[in-house]
Amino acid sequence: MLSVTINGKQVSCKKGTFILQACTDNGIYVPTLCAHPDIPPAGNCGLCVVKVNGNSYELACSTKVTNGMVIETDTPEVKKRSLDALNAFNDMPLMPGSKEIEDIYKYLIPKRPIRGRKAEKTNALSFDPETCVNCGRCVRVCGDMQYIGALDEESHSLNDNDCIQCGMCTTVCPTDCLTYNSSISSIIRAMAAGKILVLQIHPSSSVSLGELFGEKIGVDCTKKIIGAAREIGFRYVFDVNFGGDINIIETAHELLHKLSLQPDSLPMFTSWCPAWVNFVEKLHPELIPNLSTVKSPHILLSVIIRNYYAHLKEIDLQKLFIVSLLPCTANKDEIKREQLSETVDCVLTTREFGELIKKFDIDWTELHPGEFDEILGESSGSAALYGVSGGALEATARYLYENLTGKSLGDVKYHQWRGKDDIREASVDFNGRILNSCVCNGVAAARELIESGNYKKYQFIDVVACPDGCIAGGGQPKLHNKKNALPRTEAIYQMDESKPDRPTPHNNKALLKIYDDFIGNPYDDFAQSLFHTTFAQQNTPILEMKRKVHTLPIVAFGSASGTASRYAGIFAGFIGTVPVQLNMVTIAMLEKTSHIVVFCSTFGDGEFPANAEKFVRNLSESKTDLGNLKYSICGLGSHDYPKYCYCGRTLDRLFMQHHAQRFMDIAELDSSLPDHGEHIFEAWAPQCVKRLGMKMPDSSIGANYTFVPTTSSDESVIKSPMKPVGYEFGTILQTKVITPEGFEPKMRYYEIRLPQGMTYEAGDLLAVLPQNDNETVKAVLQELKLNGDDIMDVTTTRPEGYNTIPSRLTLWQLFSQYLDLNGVPSRNLIRAYKQFTNDQFARERYERLLDPADPRFYNDLAKDMSTREFILEYTRHGSPPLDVLVSNITHIRARLYCIASAPCHSSSSVELIISDNIFGPGNSRRGLCTSFMAREGLTKLAVRTQRGCFSYPKQQKPSIIMAALGCGVAPMLSLLQHRESLEGEKGDACLFFGCRVKNSYPDIDKQLSDYVKSGLLQNCFTSYSREGTTKSFITEDMAEQSDLIWNLWRDVNCTFAYCGPPRGIPEKIRMNFVRISMEKGGMSREEAENFCAAHPHFIESF
Repeated sequence: MLSVTINGKQVSCKKGTFILQACTDNGIYVPTLCAHPDIPPAGNCGLCVVKVNGNSYELACSTKVTNGMVIETDTPEVKKRSLDALNAFNDMPLMPGSKEIEDIYKYLIPKRPIRGRKAEKTNALSFDPETCVNCGRCVRVCGDMQYIGALDEESHSLNDNDCIQCGMCTTVCPTDCLTYNSSISSIIRAMAAGKILVLQIHPSSSVSLGELFGEKIGVDCTKKIIGAAREIGFRYVFDVNFGGDINIIETAHELLHKLSLQPDSLPMFTSWCPAWVNFVEKLHPELIPNLSTVKSPHILLSVIIRNYYAHLKEIDLQKLFIVSLLPCTANKDEIKREQLSETVDCVLTTREFGELIKKFDIDWTELHPGEFDEILGESSGSAALYGVSGGALEATARYLYENLTGKSLGDVKYHQWRGKDDIREASVDFNGRILNSCVCNGVAAARELIESGNYKKYQFIDVVACPDGCIAGGGQPKLHNKKNALPRTEAIYQMDESKPDRPTPHNNKALLKIYDDFIGNPYDDFAQSLFHTTFAQQNTPILEMKRKVHTLPIVAFGSASGTASRYAGIFAGFIGTVPVQLNMVTIAMLEKTSHIVVFCSTFGDGEFPANAEKFVRNLSESKTDLGNLKYSICGLGSHDYPKYCYCGRTLDRLFMQHHAQRFMDIAELDSSLPDHGEHIFEAWAPQCVKRLGMKMPDSSIGANYTFVPTTSSDESVIKSPMKPVGYEFGTILQTKVITPEGFEPKMRYYEIRLPQGMTYEAGDLLAVLPQNDNETVKAVLQELKLNGDDIMDVTTTRPEGYNTIPSRLTLWQLFSQYLDLNGVPSRNLIRAYKQFTNDQFARERYERLLDPADPRFYNDLAKDMSTREFILEYTRHGSPPLDVLVSNITHIRARLYCIASAPCHSSSSVELIISDNIFGPGNSRRGLCTSFMAREGLTKLAVRTQRGCFSYPKQQKPSIIMAALGCGVAPMLSLLQHRESLEGEKGDACLFFGCRVKNSYPDIDKQLSDYVKSGLLQNCFTSYSREGTTKSFITEDMAEQSDLIWNLWRDVNCTFAYCGPPRGIPEKIRMNFVRISMEKGGMSREEAENFCAAHPHFIESF
């Protein structure tokens, strides 16, 4: 054997071993593309470069080890050479995705992406942080274009905040981490269930879907879409425009009614856009009475289908499945509304229907054109106008003209509301009756109109949430930019012009006949019961706070990188409000409020952030006197640039020009400073809050524990400590190491007698409350000048369940059992030390550690220093009182271990299998609890049992598939012990067990082997992830055993249980089950995922 050193570690290798193999055998990763263990080396890619003997670079795949060789694989120079080789070897613009390629890039270009927003789903949208590249497009489109800002605060769930489900974020997301929720699986299930499928098509989808198949933008593909729908299996296909005609009629009659009998309820806003309705219900519920009560066109059509057409054609309503093909994501949310239940079963976006066509392998170029089904396929030209901004108002005006004048429309044109302006207003004379109206091109325009108060001068207002209308909706094919949507708009107008004989619903004979034969008069009682709905305020704590903003000083920001918005958020928190983008602040709002605090950054050559430009423009052009307004500015900039804080200073000058009064001098935060100007903010903010007449929240460190020396003469607590709150004392009966000598980390077996009265079930957990080592406790008590034998009476204001400290104990017991001296010092502990020091040097050090703008100091401290070391290092500068110390130091938390036994085996004791927790640089640190339990002579410890994730299935006959890594086998042993006690027929049991190397756990191997021999366990597959060249993983073994797994998994009652690391492996196992279900069960991906999700699952991670 040859002795070589790899990355400072001495290893032994056989003569003739290549460096690459030697590294692999010892668990050291070396990137390579051309090398493979089954074929001779070639050295083509050059990625496997390593440094040999400190002076030469060799290829690991083709260089053999020699005795005494020193090899380095992970130095910066080696990685740079490997990366250069990769770039030279790769002649593709983007390398194909695979695990090997991903591993190489992760090794050579390590990155640790952090996404503040968690994965979530709303009724319409979903977010996957795993595929988010943090480009910020979604944040900017939501805030800068839509003026919603639902993505500004990562901690606020889209289900709870002001997200209106418009889907604009999905149209700009480069990775589809933000996308609509797919409904394709619902359609597949409906088909499988024998449902009668009905499709209704929106005109905006008709003029855009072809783009997904190479058609030019704006080509009307209605007939091809109908043909595709027929091939997919839709029995009936209708035109949403028929519902559009109903909306026109009902809206017009509702408006006439309000003009005549309810003028106080004016202006009336259209309500056919569900994202706009969400905006009103969430942010301006006072306008709910102003919303038209008419349902949206596709909902109206579904009402006619269910209540009229189905009876006419004798269609079984129970078999009816209505699908709407729409350009909007918010419609997916709309159909979930309680008021609209049992109307439309499913909404497909335009992009989604394109996916459906591809899923059915339909050749777009060979599609036969189709026609709408009769009766509900007829519509007026004006109904198509709902696809563009202002179209609903134009269509309603046409109908009103004919209704109020008694004349046909003829050459009368209502093009006043066409165009791209944010607000397009017009007054129309209907035979002496004047209608003041306007169009809001996007929800941002509507918000500005509402919050300025200018909406009150109109009688009728048409709002669409997405700028330019549905043709640019959140579910439409993505465009390079919005300007490219113009051909879609022109195609919608062409649809209208193609029906000169039917310019209004007055010419829709099929619809008029339905009114005559079935509905009666528009807006009468029966029509209202069918075609009208109600709206209600949406309430969450976040929305309540956002609505309260108007009663408090305005806190606004103009932010390019997010720093200004962060400061605005901190300051707003001081006064109990939430910040808004400057562009959301109108001149009218400034007239109504008394105070505004603005945070604005400067970027580039003295440029304003995009979310402040509109406000600056409006303020610059306004002649309004703001003499009653008091303001303060916090500007952000860098002295590294010539126009330092230019934008903050410009805003200051503009406010002064409008006679506003500065109540606090401008603060200028300089990002070129080491603390990025944080200290300036910390000095300015409290003064600003004070001058607003408000009180800063108490930021001093307090105490929620009180310790008083006992006055009792009873000293029994010294020898017989009181139990930790919520725990009992158990006794260690037996302990032994069950791994071979020299194997690390050691795995240990424990048998622990439970306290009297404590019970458990198979699959439960044992919580163990560990203690600090005696040396640590002694050192800390000495440094704090405390006597460990002093007895204290303890009271706390902590809520029940958050405290484990008993009412009386010694200081030794306190520092031994309850305070985590081996963990990382908490920020609160550092704040407590800062508050109680008079040493300037120490104070400065603490301030650096607590600086939120530069976390490096704290992060570096957290890596290298424990709480014990912190106390020993800093107590000489002064320390907090005991009450404050205990209240702000991290307390020892219980460690949870899966019980490896079942009560049928022993109800008075439990068995544990625990691996030593080794971590830190060079594995130099040991876990608190595993070190505590391995302590020589330890017999008593605080424990409690609690319900775990596992339990044996109540039904015995279905099979169970188990997967475990290392000590994760413990709960499986518990389940198997319980299984041994069951009588009657039992399903098969299969276990996939992962170890590092063979013979790692001989005792467990024997136990599992005995279970197989006895028939208790039908199959046991053991994987060895670090066993030389033959290493394997449980995920690979499961893939190889797909036939065996499917024989068990095909039963939907088959249970799966996993215990092991939480990241990666559970998802890989899940995908194994999905793949097996697809391959063996002939399922689609959606069907397989739903099928697998229906199985009982027990998953525990460590």
